[in-house]
Amino acid sequence: MAQKAPRAPRRLKRQEELKKRKEDLAKAKEDEKKTIFTKKNIIIFSIWLVLQIIFSFFEFGTLFLIISIGIFIYMNTSTEEKDPNKKSAYSVFNKNCERLDGQITTETFEKQIYRR
Repeated sequence: MAQKAPRAPRRLKRQEELKKRKEDLAKAKEDEKKTIFTKKNIIIFSIWLVLQIIFSFFEFGTLFLIISIGIFIYMNTSTEEKDPNKKSAYSVFNKNCERLDGQITTETFEKQIYRR
């Protein structure tokens, strides 16, 4: 019986990449299932809406809205440590300046335009 030839390192690497992508897709689908319409969020929004109406009645509605937007931006700015496995959209912040998969660069753009 003939023995099977060992798999090429490229093929193994490609299979590992595909496996990781499948895991990432499964994780992304789980994250999509999460909803923002929880009881807590509905109560917070309701309180904010009532306060907005009250401040509008006293002609401070615009000021309340501007302060609310500032607070919203501050609260949603992440101050947690970054996940080391997660890549940034800006390649300069990634290890070895790695680009995201599928990211368009000037080289790929020129190849597409000039069909090189």
